[in-house]
Amino acid sequence: MDLPYIDSHFHLLELFKRDVPPETILAGFNSGDLVLGLDIGIKADDLEKRKDLVKDRKELFLSLGLYPGISERKSWQEDLLLLENEINSPKVKAVGECGLDWYWNYSTKACQIELFEAQIDLANRYSLPIIVHNRDADREVFETIQRCPLKEGGILHCFSSNLEYAYKFMDCGFLISFAGNVTYPKSEDLRVAVRTLPLESLLLETDAPYLTPVPHRGKINLPEYIKNTYAFVSELRGIPLDSLVCQVYENFKRFLKI
Repeated sequence: MDLPYIDSHFHLLELFKRDVPPETILAGFNSGDLVLGLDIGIKADDLEKRKDLVKDRKELFLSLGLYPGISERKSWQEDLLLLENEINSPKVKAVGECGLDWYWNYSTKACQIELFEAQIDLANRYSLPIIVHNRDADREVFETIQRCPLKEGGILHCFSSNLEYAYKFMDCGFLISFAGNVTYPKSEDLRVAVRTLPLESLLLETDAPYLTPVPHRGKINLPEYIKNTYAFVSELRGIPLDSLVCQVYENFKRFLKI
């Protein structure tokens, strides 16, 4: 029996920008190895291209969101209106990725928090979950979510926090998603988390074209490389691969409401 692999987080247009041809990007979906995937939004002006790429693909869906790098309030308000105009599309299943990033300091903390809150509000008004980007901002991301509770929960994408925060986010209705960096030799904290958390709260992602898993590290990441992360996590947890794949598939279907 073919296993229902999914990739819960990738960026089609970022792959195109690296001159990866469409047939290579979607090879896993075309072959049937991957049965569900979510192309993640980070800005508003590429929405038409993204919609066109997935419109005839029953296995591909979209999120709409603004990355935490816009500094001018007027600018992100206009972009958010563009996204809201498309949010009722049947292909749109989530808001994000959105959140806070203290590593790159894209804009002021106050501006990032305001943009994050606005997207939580958007998700709540349309009864959608959110996909959260969190880098070096555990406390503030959690405080924002406590201050602005989510109606439909979400995904903590590319998990990089500690176990304490993982359970806090799970209590707020979040799934915890691990990317290819869990396979890197120095990622012991991530391995402890992915080994410990309940399977019912687990997702896996590529974040393609970023965070390519071992043994493909050094190459541009592709959705089909998610199978390497599945194999790694299966061995790490000491559970059959089919049990892991099927549970993550059910978790993702629950998130997508399909």
